[in-house]
Amino acid sequence: MKVTRIIIKMSNIIVSISCITYNQATYVRDCLEGLVRQITNFEYEILIHDDCSTDGTDLIIKEYAEKYPNLIRPIFEIENQYSKGIPIGTAIWNLPRARGKYIAFCEGDDYWIDEYKLQKQVDILENMPNIGMCFTDFNRLHASNGKIEISCLKNNPQKFPSNYTVESWIVRAGYVGPMTWLVRKKLWEEAEREKFRSTDGTFVIFTYFLWSSKVYCLKDTTAVYRIVRKSASHDVELAKRYKRVKDLHELQIKLAETYLTGQEKSNASQTINNQYYSNALKMIVATDDKEELVNSRDYCNKSLRNKLLYVIASFGLTQRMYSVIYKGLLWVKIYLNNR
Repeated sequence: MKVTRIIIKMSNIIVSISCITYNQATYVRDCLEGLVRQITNFEYEILIHDDCSTDGTDLIIKEYAEKYPNLIRPIFEIENQYSKGIPIGTAIWNLPRARGKYIAFCEGDDYWIDEYKLQKQVDILENMPNIGMCFTDFNRLHASNGKIEISCLKNNPQKFPSNYTVESWIVRAGYVGPMTWLVRKKLWEEAEREKFRSTDGTFVIFTYFLWSSKVYCLKDTTAVYRIVRKSASHDVELAKRYKRVKDLHELQIKLAETYLTGQEKSNASQTINNQYYSNALKMIVATDDKEELVNSRDYCNKSLRNKLLYVIASFGLTQRMYSVIYKGLLWVKIYLNNR
């Protein structure tokens, strides 16, 4: 089948690509190139929302919008919305104006590497009406050192499984690269109506996809997830790191209560608590979270390591020293990982 890139008319758009940007001038060209180079036998649009970038990201977007006026529909904020407490994301800025029957997603620091990505995924959803969304394999690029992990789903399936039940997804707090997703617009709209507010929106919304529909994993590697050090998910500051871990735990429990029932819910909640308190105990001690320290005793085993942590927690001065040591070791770990 011969496929061509159609950019003259926009009367019958099949896919709306949502791209959210802010201060990503170093990376956004890679993102935009991957979007405009898609080869398809259908029409698509690129919806960009820039949250008042100050580093020239907006100028690069304008350059591409002028070059591809029939593809790109940008919005440029004159004041940063996130700083005002207004949520940013596809659901807020791009989903309401999307004209396609399918929604794709790529943030400004990620990018696509397969020119046929959309075509492959649309073919799947068109031919399999019982499938609600399709995701693919992806690479991970560490921006700090250029290290790249190739085809994460294929080459590291223990860390990045491709097959999930609702329970295993919630318990594991799984990840399937959102930059690879193609979702039926109606399903995304349903998910947004059901979704409770969270800092990890993609985790919540994929839970709904698994619960309400069938998902399909395309084995091809079509995109790159760029890990930028300033990303919230890779913050090394202890307080922020602990808050993220604690918030994720609360979110997992809430998802289990919402989407699981009976023994499945009970088992999942127990596993989530066991994992959280065991893994987070060092941070709980280092941050002197007394309430969580008490709660942890119901879930942490009696290992020598845990006994020592509880002893440290009982001495204020020693605890402050431990906090300093913990932060130092955390920085060393991050440094070694980025070499």
